[in-house]
Amino acid sequence: MPNDVFISYSSKDKDAATVVCSALESQGISCWMAPRDILPGKTWGGAIVEGIEQSRIFLLIYTAQSNASQQVLREVDRAVNKNIIVLPFRLENVPLTSDLEYFLSSCHWMDALQSPLEKHLDGLAAAVNRLLGKDVPQRPAPVAAGKAKPKWLAAGIVAALCAICIAGVFLFTNKDTTAPPPVLVTATVASDDRAKQKPTVDDLAFQEAVNAYTAEALNAYITTYPQGRHVVAARQHLQKLQLPLKQDLEFDYSFVALRKTPGKGVEKISVTDGAELHSGDQFYLSFQASTACYAYIINEDSRGAMNILFPNQLAGDNRIEPGVSYKIPTGGPEMMFELDDMPGTETMYIVASREPQPEVQRLLAAITKPAGADSAQAVAFLREKLQQLGAGTKNQVSGAAVTAGPAEKLTGSGIVVRKVTFQHR
Repeated sequence: MPNDVFISYSSKDKDAATVVCSALESQGISCWMAPRDILPGKTWGGAIVEGIEQSRIFLLIYTAQSNASQQVLREVDRAVNKNIIVLPFRLENVPLTSDLEYFLSSCHWMDALQSPLEKHLDGLAAAVNRLLGKDVPQRPAPVAAGKAKPKWLAAGIVAALCAICIAGVFLFTNKDTTAPPPVLVTATVASDDRAKQKPTVDDLAFQEAVNAYTAEALNAYITTYPQGRHVVAARQHLQKLQLPLKQDLEFDYSFVALRKTPGKGVEKISVTDGAELHSGDQFYLSFQASTACYAYIINEDSRGAMNILFPNQLAGDNRIEPGVSYKIPTGGPEMMFELDDMPGTETMYIVASREPQPEVQRLLAAITKPAGADSAQAVAFLREKLQQLGAGTKNQVSGAAVTAGPAEKLTGSGIVVRKVTFQHR
């Protein structure tokens, strides 16, 4: 069901987010907010992505907690990639992390630094309504019983409301980044005749150029509007585009098995091509990347069935942050996968890509459906697709400390794929 606003917040700010949600909904603005709107049976990550995609505005409750939240960062990333209007609502005066700055440096913000929060909510609702193209509801000033409302009082209230709206919306300036900024949010304020302030031709041309984010589009804006208000920003974006290409994607991983042997304790085995594992052996994978990317880890068991190990419900989406160590299964060091009692040849596919792989995601969705002709065909297509994607991957022993065991480094320009085949006895 489509919604007007998706509310993104840190779980530590749930009380403030709930107040904001109630205020917006009381003025007829429909909101999507986790965990309230996640239906039973839905995965957390899938529900979040669906909620973002079905909303017209992405409202970020910005605090020190959300600034440091990896979950919030993933949500902002999805909203920007879907070209959804991003409206940060700042409750605390803290500098952006470099990760959030990457997405939000060109956004217009709303400021709610002064307590109480409630006094800023009418201005927020008015801004949201304007962005949605709705008429802004007018709240009549209270009048004492039996007395007429003086004209000077009404005019004063209108002027005060205008002042609050103008003070509440400001431009949070920061340096430009190498990625296309989100859809430009133009917050409007009410004038004396309540007319809406519309973006200028200059604003619209710049917005079109940054949405395209090509040298040709940015140069065209600079040439057409040499005195435009966004020329400096356009030149900075152009300079970023002309920087040398990024270094290769490097993805370090360890595939480790643990075997309990009577009298010998627990033996740690580094799993590589041709390794032999036994039913009952436990295993885990750990990994990290040199740059932000998206990971897919898939096991093909001895029956030819594909099992998606990552992403999973606990891990959320499959975005990997640079320099951060990840482990699957998630849930703590004591959590392990365990080989069943179906021996045969098994394969582990380890995939990392700078950009999401829609075809891989579509095939993964297909193989999770009940067994049948479509599912079997998707498995065959997935094998072929992974083989194609991995053609340019280079691998070598890595010195990265992703686990206590040895690691392997995968290197490629935009995507790396490693296929590890082992014998399950």
